[in-house]
Amino acid sequence: MIARRSLLMFAGLFVLFTIIGLFLGAANISLLLVQSFAYALIALGLNIQWGYGGLFNFGIMGMLMLGGAAVTFISYPVNAQFWGSEGPLMLGKALMAFLAGFLLVWAARHADRIGIKGRWKTFVTIIAWIVAYIVYRSQIDPAAAYIETAGGGWVGGLGLHPVLGWLFGGVLAAGVAYVVGKICLGLRTDYLAIATIGISEIIRALLKNMDWLTRGTLTVSPISWPTPIPQDLQAQGVSISDSFIYARLGFLGLVIVILAVAFFLVQRAYGGPWGRMMRAIRD
Repeated sequence: MIARRSLLMFAGLFVLFTIIGLFLGAANISLLLVQSFAYALIALGLNIQWGYGGLFNFGIMGMLMLGGAAVTFISYPVNAQFWGSEGPLMLGKALMAFLAGFLLVWAARHADRIGIKGRWKTFVTIIAWIVAYIVYRSQIDPAAAYIETAGGGWVGGLGLHPVLGWLFGGVLAAGVAYVVGKICLGLRTDYLAIATIGISEIIRALLKNMDWLTRGTLTVSPISWPTPIPQDLQAQGVSISDSFIYARLGFLGLVIVILAVAFFLVQRAYGGPWGRMMRAIRD
């Protein structure tokens, strides 16, 4: 009964898209299909969290934002004005300050190995966090102000292929999700939802306000397509109307392949030890 209902729902969506395509044209319907399959990837992630594990996790929205920022950083054209300024050097100093602060906090967290325990360890850890924060902000704030004024407004991208941006976004989101998972380990139901929505808000605030790195809420166009664009097809003799259709069909085909691979891997994982673990969490 449930399978029949699902098939009817998908058939209804297909009919709706077909009707829309008759009024808007093939180019618009192909765009809608690309967006639909992209949202299907998001639905797979939600299904893993809520459907398999029964965990209401808002953190997936933060991971989605990280993926978008990663594609911007990897695939946006190179900002020559930034690389020709002192911005890279200043960011390098900020990165070194961040690493130094990280090592300082890590050493304070393991101060018990040299005999500092109890309240003294807590005191040393708090002081380490304060010092690390001050040192990092003393380097990153001037760098951000310089980039926004004299460094081209923002860092820009690396001008690489968008698929590399997608891969980098997945790796970045996975790394952050691992840290979040370690922090939220053991939380369930409302507690997990509250904790992860807080983390998503932190990520959103960072990406929105770090204009010098992520462009904030401003446009990041143009980002190159992972498949031939209409202008490339027109140069090969394809008509203007057909070029838009073929270009979007190529984009659609790539998205369908990625969705199929992701679905296959999720299904295989669900049938293995990982899937049994997720079902045990839900039960």
